[in-house]
Amino acid sequence: MPKGHHYGRTQTRAYTGEYHRIHANVFKSLLTTPLGSYSINSEHLSVNHRKLTLK
Repeated sequence: MPKGHHYGRTQTRAYTGEYHRIHANVFKSLLTTPLGSYSINSEHLSVNHRKLTLK
């Protein structure tokens, strides 16, 4: 195949570099909290991805 054969093709899968990162310091305060449902306040996460349940 000649070089550039896939030029202009739409990307169909997401790579890990495209996802937002949640650093460990966000979870540090949860180590001493009681079990239950919580949410992470991050502008990069959708409403469904902010939900967190400690079991």
